Amino acid sequence: MEKVERILVNDQQIRVSSVLDEAKAAVQAINSRLIPAMETIGISPSQLSIKDCIVAVATATKKGYFADVALDLKATRTPGIRKQQQEAAEIEWYVFEDVLSLVRREVKHLEYLTITEGKAELTAANAEKLADAHRSYITDPKEMAVYNLHVEIVNKLNQLFKGNIPFQWWGHFPHGANGQIVRNDNTNYEYLNTL
Repeated sequence: MEKVERILVNDQQIRVSSVLDEAKAAVQAINSRLIPAMETIGISPSQLSIKDCIVAVATATKKGYFADVALDLKATRTPGIRKQQQEAAEIEWYVFEDVLSLVRREVKHLEYLTITEGKAELTAANAEKLADAHRSYITDPKEMAVYNLHVEIVNKLNQLFKGNIPFQWWGHFPHGANGQIVRNDNTNYEYLNTL
């Protein structure tokens, strides 16, 4: 796969911080509530079983659980005890569904989480992929040319003003705390390319 040249135009620090916090909260919810609930009803936590619970509303997990319950019930010969076991299994499942319902609301960015040895985690590599997915890049060569021209203009203005932007110019250009003109991170290079 050929790597596409791209330029980072906005690192979206606030948004990236927010999605990383959401992913960490998802890890916490899975580890502290979902996995213990799964283990309580005899479901082994794995990447596949957790994904089924969160994404597919536990469709395969429910089938597997009740198939195991049916096998256990076959071993019980007394109808009264079998009925009690069936009811207990259904109650366990409903309790699990309640936990799952709460956890599903908290779990975001599941595709970036990894399940290792029965625990969810956000690896450093996946955290970087998640952060990168929320940053703004340009890849179009024409937009990149406009971006480079924009950076060149900002640098020329900073050379001209030497850190002392005239007061009447302050409203026209974004500027940093050091008195330097800075490139606007929210510039629409696709639009500028059409001018």
